[in-house]
Amino acid sequence: MKNLVFSLFLVLTAVSLFGQNKRHEIRLKQPGHSISTDFSFNEILDKRFITDNVGYVQKGLTNRKVVADIKGGFNRTVSDFINEMINPRGDAEELSCIIHEFNVAELTTFTKESGICRISIEIARKIGSEYYSLGNFYAEIEEGKLDATGSHHKRISSALLNCITQFMHSEWKQQEGYLIDLESNSPNCDLTTVPKAGLYASFNRICSGHTLDYNLNTLTPIDYKQAERYEHISSKDASQETSRVMYISDGTDIYMHASRYSYNSYYVKAQAYGRFLYFEDYLSSAGALAEASPITALVTTGTRGIVLDTTNGKIAVLTNNLLRELSQDYPDIYQVYLSSEQKRADKKQVILALNQAYHSAG
Repeated sequence: MKNLVFSLFLVLTAVSLFGQNKRHEIRLKQPGHSISTDFSFNEILDKRFITDNVGYVQKGLTNRKVVADIKGGFNRTVSDFINEMINPRGDAEELSCIIHEFNVAELTTFTKESGICRISIEIARKIGSEYYSLGNFYAEIEEGKLDATGSHHKRISSALLNCITQFMHSEWKQQEGYLIDLESNSPNCDLTTVPKAGLYASFNRICSGHTLDYNLNTLTPIDYKQAERYEHISSKDASQETSRVMYISDGTDIYMHASRYSYNSYYVKAQAYGRFLYFEDYLSSAGALAEASPITALVTTGTRGIVLDTTNGKIAVLTNNLLRELSQDYPDIYQVYLSSEQKRADKKQVILALNQAYHSAG
């Protein structure tokens, strides 16, 4: 019996480690028809804050969170996809489409699995080398599916069509537009300073400072001895919308929704800011984000460090392997950690030291 258990342990460990670095590719599929427009896009610019991926999906029986990409590459595939969605008339005006957010996510509870897509685009006239904005357009599509992972392409198509339709119904022809500086919109998400107070639907949103149009209510501590947890009580008329809030800033601290790394529904407060945001929570290895904490046959529970890399939006449980990876630019910091007791507090000190090092390097 012991040999059987040990064999199962090795198999599950191998399977988990094998899938650990896999990235899920979303294949975009055209809806079958295009819409007639009096504009065309002569360029589509990727100005997302996070360009390393388009979010996360959940794979396998354990709902392991895996980084998601667009099959064929983001720039070429998404540009072709958008241009195939529209059928410009002969006198169509050439415009520029600027992508600010393009994100998918999945939320799983004990009773429901939901797929979410958030897209934000800006459409502009280009005169010479200058861009004049004709408006920003945002769409968020959420729906419950038995297989949310396999249907993200449908939500992407719906969200893009929603954004383009919003633009079509705007009075863009009568607008001269206002001058924008695309360089100032270059990817930069330095969270050394806490952003303005508000509710944020995604990491991209908190990077760009775009809050939801709902008031921030009191964050109330949950009576839980093993970790600091908080709940956000929203007003009745906004409860459905604010249930999808992934980040909250009260102007002093940032709070992250626990569903970003587990199946739970509450918020945890950041304990370190900068290149890396650091959180702590009490959870099992089976419920943790398995990209950095492989799920094995030995499920353990305890208070764990959780880190969010602001350069790519990745969230992971803080392990020794991840610490070594994050410390590649500053190996001396990792060497100090190796000589420590390597407890959770020591891991946190590595994150604090790395944040200070990156901040000093400018």
